[in-house]
Amino acid sequence: MSVKLVQRNFVIDKELIQFRIGKYDCRIVFGNRYYGISTEEPVQIEVLIEMPREERFFSFRDKPFETFLYKNNLYKVDTKDGYTEDEMKLLIKHHYYKDHEKLKKIQKEIELFESVDKKRTHNDG
Repeated sequence: MSVKLVQRNFVIDKELIQFRIGKYDCRIVFGNRYYGISTEEPVQIEVLIEMPREERFFSFRDKPFETFLYKNNLYKVDTKDGYTEDEMKLLIKHHYYKDHEKLKKIQKEIELFESVDKKRTHNDG
């Protein structure tokens, strides 16, 4: 899949955030332009990528992925798939809602299991 959730509840709370995506060491330098931004729509953010030694011959324009913030989550989208920026944003939204619904379904299932377990414990006692 070309979209991957890198971090949930991503908060811009300092000037420099460092993290690793696969074999890439990444840095985001947040300037004033990012303070107070809304992430209700996907926002592309500039990430400085430290390329592994064997890949350093590639141009910086040939980044292996783009990064976006959406609903306080950090996503990466592989650039090798050739999607436009609008298509990347659409894929991110799809990933978010699909994942969000999956978690809601799991939560309901756990509540049902716990309810059955409580009834079973009450009947055994």
